[in-house]
Amino acid sequence: MKKVLMNYQSFIGIIDECYPPNSSMDGDRIGLQVQSSVTEVSKVLVAYELIDEVIDEAFKNDFNCIVTFHPLIYKPLQALIEDERVGKLASRLIKNDIMHFVVHTNFDSHKNGTNTLIADNLGLINRKFIVPDPDFNDKGMGLVGLLPNPLSVEKFVEMCSQVFKSPLRYNVGNGSDIQKVAVIGGSGTSFLNDAANTKADVIITSDISYHTFHAFVGKMMLIDPGHFETEQFVSEALFNQLKVVFKDYDVEFELSKTYTNPVKYYPNTSHYIEKQSNNLKNI
Repeated sequence: MKKVLMNYQSFIGIIDECYPPNSSMDGDRIGLQVQSSVTEVSKVLVAYELIDEVIDEAFKNDFNCIVTFHPLIYKPLQALIEDERVGKLASRLIKNDIMHFVVHTNFDSHKNGTNTLIADNLGLINRKFIVPDPDFNDKGMGLVGLLPNPLSVEKFVEMCSQVFKSPLRYNVGNGSDIQKVAVIGGSGTSFLNDAANTKADVIITSDISYHTFHAFVGKMMLIDPGHFETEQFVSEALFNQLKVVFKDYDVEFELSKTYTNPVKYYPNTSHYIEKQSNNLKNI
């Protein structure tokens, strides 16, 4: 079958059909963020988020579109100023004729999205959405499932450190063995009570505050491996899914090899970064 050239509106329409905008969280900034002068999409770089090195990678290899998971523009912009991060990166996209498109919480809610990737890596079974989407039978925010066999707190923490390739912050919960596990990639603290209502033994999410750890002591174990760390599987999965979605079109996809996590670790920075960046080298 002859492949079909892709104008940017059709490109957006196909992505929106796969990851519907109305399946994202209210207020999320998704979709087209910078069009530049692009009218036809031909080479697409898929990345976790935008930093200078991702734009360098796209420019050097003649990509005219970057699809990321994290939005570049989140708060309303008052101005594009090149000594501020968002202004600088947006200006570079425009100057280099590179389009930027975002699939964010509409990927989180997807049946094969962020939380499914975490659940797969943990080996969870009998999964259900923590908050089902009322408009879609196969979408929702967060997942709760079971480990095949209960694990002690110590064994479960050890497993999580291996899965997320990072040090962990956690509280003690109620001290019982762990079997029912809730997961919400990224900043999921707004769903903690929803997870508690599922009778989960533990929830894994990120950006948990000190006082929030206190609030759930004796009730539910909280584990925070880090924001990037819970979402580190996303860019590869998004890349693989988009390749299938666009297989009949004349659009080339490549997974960015740029490691974007700004967080370093002491004393094992190189150890953790090497393990996490291997996610970008398997393709």
